[in-house]
Amino acid sequence: MSGLAFRDRVQDFTGIDVAENMLVLAREKQLYDGLHCVDIIDFLHRADSRYDLALAADVFVYLGELATFFSLIEKVLQPEGFLLFSIETCAHGYALQQSGRYAHSLDYIAGLAAKFHFTVVQQQTTGIRYEREAWIPGELYVLRYLGVAGLDC
Repeated sequence: MSGLAFRDRVQDFTGIDVAENMLVLAREKQLYDGLHCVDIIDFLHRADSRYDLALAADVFVYLGELATFFSLIEKVLQPEGFLLFSIETCAHGYALQQSGRYAHSLDYIAGLAAKFHFTVVQQQTTGIRYEREAWIPGELYVLRYLGVAGLDC
């Protein structure tokens, strides 16, 4: 559903979700040129297109370990492409919370960004979602992919 903010800025918009009911809502909004009911990691393994922008809003809370995602996204992003995402935060590494969602530390994200050739363009602390009358702490990120010799062709 986060695609609404980007529809007028993109030419070809692909949506991915593992939940068919979310795709039904997306179809009703008529935001996307293509929708896929698939796990993001599976989609990235099979992707044969290059993208200028990847948006992972409320996605990493279901993944835990993110090195696999970062290794795959770097292969499908154009050099100078953007990766936008949200995380719930924790003190170290990544951790499964009582909510059943994963949280990630700022150091963990910074390490992945450096390892996989991204630079942090913007990072903003925010309440990521409201639950049980309190905001869950989180971060919004904008990363730019720097490209790697041999991968950016």
